[in-house]
Amino acid sequence: MSQQQRPAGLRIVIRADTGALTIVGTVAGQRIRKRAQSQQPQLAHDEAVILEAKLLRSQWEREHSMSPADAFAGVLRATDPASRAKRAISIK
Repeated sequence: MSQQQRPAGLRIVIRADTGALTIVGTVAGQRIRKRAQSQQPQLAHDEAVILEAKLLRSQWEREHSMSPADAFAGVLRATDPASRAKRAISIK
């Protein structure tokens, strides 16, 4: 028996017991189960889209953040070695 693959991202589900709209799915490796703030399907969908964008943005920022030491090393690599030597000599 094979399981049907669900599309990535968040979707809106109506809970059978309460009829509440719920946002469910997995985004950026994080499982989401959250009651929508609205009972209107379009507003709930908009909320899910915004939540998914926030999660993806925060994942991207975590993966692409740089420590101050890495940033300084990048600046040193980007500048011309001869100009670095001239600055070092003029500082002393």
